[in-house]
Amino acid sequence: MVPNLRTNASWFFNSEIVIIDIGLTPRQIIATKRGMFIQSSPESVQAAKQLSEEVRQNLSSEELAWLESGKFVELESFSPQRIIKVLQKGIAGSRNLESDDSSLLLVGDTGNDMYIVQSFG
Repeated sequence: MVPNLRTNASWFFNSEIVIIDIGLTPRQIIATKRGMFIQSSPESVQAAKQLSEEVRQNLSSEELAWLESGKFVELESFSPQRIIKVLQKGIAGSRNLESDDSSLLLVGDTGNDMYIVQSFG
């Protein structure tokens, strides 16, 4: 989703907005193995087949197989504390919040979640 947001003229092409991918990866779900309600759907199978080469290069064969089987986990499977930790790590690992006052866009991995602010901090 992030490459599409960065390169699509309908979204943020040639924009100064910083986009931070905070999506969870299959490896995080596979490693957790507890408390996750793993679902599957034909739509997820199709979405996995349409992943860009850029995304595929960052996934292991186990992760690709997991996605191509149509598996997915909804955000509700995570506690608020876990979600906050993921957000904190994603933001802190991608930019220096104290010195950067540009716009910020956070994107979830479902394609429907978005949070935008003009000044973060």
